[in-house]
Amino acid sequence: MRRLVWGGILRARGRSALIMAMIGLPVLVFTALLTGAATADVSALEGLRQRIGSADAALSATAHEGPVQQLDGHSYTGTGSTERAVWSEERLAALLPAGARHIPLYEGTGPVRLPGGLDIVEITEVDLRDPLAKGLRELRQGRLPATAGEVAATPALAERGASVGSTLVVPPDNRSFRVVGVVADPQRPALQELAALPGALLLNPPRGLDLGWLVDLPGGVGRAEIIQFNSHGLIVATRLLAEEEAPLLRSEEMAVGLGLAIFMIVLETALLAGPAFAIGLRRRRHELALVAAQGGSPRHLRAVVLAEGLILGGLASLLAAGLGVGLGIGGAHLAAGWRLSSIGPVEVPWVSVLGVAVLGVVSALVAALVPAVQAGRQEPARVLAGRAPEVRGKAGKPVLGALLIAIGIGLTLLMAAGDGFDRELNVIAAAVLVVLGMIALLPRLIEWTGRPAARLPLPLRLPVRDAVRHRARTASAAAAVMAASSAALAFGIGYHSNFEDNRAAYWPGMPLGTVQIHARDADESAWAKVRSAAAQSLPGRPLISGYDVMIGGEPYILSLDLQSLTRPGLRRSYGVFGGDVPIGGPELLRLIQGRDDPVAAAALAEGKAVVFDPGFAPGASRVRLAANNPFGGQGSRTREIEVPAVRAEAAAEHQGGAIVPRVALERAGFQVAERKLFTTGSPADELRLERAATAAGAAADVYVEAGYEDYLTPQLWVLFGAAGLLVLGGTLVATRLAAADLRPDQQVMAAIGASGGLRRLVLAGQAGYIALLGAVAGLLVAIVPGVALAWASTGRTRLGHGGLSVSDGSAGFTVAVPWGFSLGLVLGLPLLAALIAGLFTRRLRPGPPPRRLG
Repeated sequence: MRRLVWGGILRARGRSALIMAMIGLPVLVFTALLTGAATADVSALEGLRQRIGSADAALSATAHEGPVQQLDGHSYTGTGSTERAVWSEERLAALLPAGARHIPLYEGTGPVRLPGGLDIVEITEVDLRDPLAKGLRELRQGRLPATAGEVAATPALAERGASVGSTLVVPPDNRSFRVVGVVADPQRPALQELAALPGALLLNPPRGLDLGWLVDLPGGVGRAEIIQFNSHGLIVATRLLAEEEAPLLRSEEMAVGLGLAIFMIVLETALLAGPAFAIGLRRRRHELALVAAQGGSPRHLRAVVLAEGLILGGLASLLAAGLGVGLGIGGAHLAAGWRLSSIGPVEVPWVSVLGVAVLGVVSALVAALVPAVQAGRQEPARVLAGRAPEVRGKAGKPVLGALLIAIGIGLTLLMAAGDGFDRELNVIAAAVLVVLGMIALLPRLIEWTGRPAARLPLPLRLPVRDAVRHRARTASAAAAVMAASSAALAFGIGYHSNFEDNRAAYWPGMPLGTVQIHARDADESAWAKVRSAAAQSLPGRPLISGYDVMIGGEPYILSLDLQSLTRPGLRRSYGVFGGDVPIGGPELLRLIQGRDDPVAAAALAEGKAVVFDPGFAPGASRVRLAANNPFGGQGSRTREIEVPAVRAEAAAEHQGGAIVPRVALERAGFQVAERKLFTTGSPADELRLERAATAAGAAADVYVEAGYEDYLTPQLWVLFGAAGLLVLGGTLVATRLAAADLRPDQQVMAAIGASGGLRRLVLAGQAGYIALLGAVAGLLVAIVPGVALAWASTGRTRLGHGGLSVSDGSAGFTVAVPWGFSLGLVLGLPLLAALIAGLFTRRLRPGPPPRRLG
């Protein structure tokens, strides 16, 4: 049997390669993704050396005087005062035990003039020559900085002109620094960073998270030391916490996701490779019949086909796994070079890779199972006589299929009506039953579509009848198309519904194209520099003043209390300007309204807020506002006030928010300071303004109101591409099988004078029929899961302040169908499959009409 199996594989090299490609493609993709993700992911332990060097720990100051509760090596929650701690060397030394040693580690950003122009780069200030800093960066060329006028650049900056021996000019006072070395962070190969001694580049190190130290304690850093540092508002990066860091995903969510991935891999591979195995069976019927005629049992024939599936599946999985590991490692390094991700040590998750490879072998055996059963049932005498195999009249399991669909629909809707962050995943899991039910119904659907075949033109009549005669082959290919298209359509409906729901709820607080320049933490001197930089960067543009609420010298965000505004059923999701209510005068009011409104201007002059949100009930005379510090903590609790207000119309129909005059806040006991500028412009202004402000020595954030971002189109294109590959692949494999089965009919057609074009039209009709049947079935399957995903992901945002939506689910949910995407999948891909099959399918040589024994 071994010679028989290997002989069949080697004689049909093209078919064997096709089967291996169908089996190996999912294995390759998942292996590459797993390896790439594992290599690109820098765990807390893997990245520890680049954070703490050879020290026992790295300490970072927070926005709190203390205490803070540390969640891991990066994040924390503050429970103490938000009066930012002023740290000094003496204060830190007093906190450390006797015999401890520490060095400063400052991290931030700053401007630098490169040969290509001004840019903002990362800055790390630490003495890299110190033993505690060993391992923070790798010296690639030259030497480490030894004086205040020397810096080291990363390879990414060296390629841009900051090579060893060059001189860099750093604004705002245009100091010159000599590049003496090239240092690298191996986990961030595209990092653009300058390393210098403490105090060289960051003239005024921030008091927040950019201020830190490397410390070495005689007894090391344990749990008691971490708690002590946290009590003073410091967070700690150390090996103890890095080893304890846990994954974010819950185990049950991972289990459900893994189960769905396994199911889809096995299902798609079996449905796609199954017809390819069937091709081999069609071509080896005569050979297998001879084996049976010489005493071979049906068990022997089944073993031949299953052994072929085992060998091809094993070879395909082995080759694909090896190639996938290489592609994953290469892709991770390529992405890191493009600044798309970080990079850790080469890491191959061998358990997962081997699991995927085994899954490929299992999928191959599942794909070969039906052809193996058919091989055991074939009649040797009939095959040796040259007659076509007898077609059994089984039409699937319609009762079982209908039952599975009914149960699946009920569970899908039940999961959508549930609560929790994992309801979308539960919806997808429940929809698997609907897919299985439709697979069981497909043979009956194929039989129904064959009834009107007599009224179709010849290029369609022949392929439809052939599909009905070979329902098992047709159902397998159509099921592969159905599974791929139903998943894409269901996700498309869910994504599009969520997108349209969010876009409908998005009400900008300013007209589109409005630019806001905000220097939240600037003092009066820094603010003057920001204003000057904005005036120079935007000559001729009117700069309208805006203000921040100041409490205890700290800036607070002023937001509308949406609970006091919105009537039940209304949904609002404010943008940047709606979440932070602008404070200003008549010029800002005119910008928001896009016209002169004497009534609103008079109310603003009287100290009343002007509200543009339609949820502000007519006749209401006051509005509630909330001032809060984004750093949180008990020392910065939210302050709520009520001010007189009137309602007015904004510049655009779907524009909300409000404007509050300075006098209304001053009457409530708040201080205000000019820290914002408003003008009109374009997104191109954003980077230019930020660079100009940074070059002036002040930090400023620039926002441009561009409306709701269209994040959906790239997602739909990815879905369409993935579904298109599976649809076209399954269709063309099935068309090749159909070409083998249609050979006798085509020989008859050629004998009576049919042209080659007509024969190609028959193959095109076969491809179009399979793809259209699978796509339409996929559409039917996708309707309920798509609506359920829309139900689970829309209309559920809770009421809140600022940038949150206003809805508790009472406004219902949104269902939106992406018509172009759906029509492209259901009609466009079948037409494309028909075109490819008609143009590029290998032309058959008809030869003489078949002669069969009586």
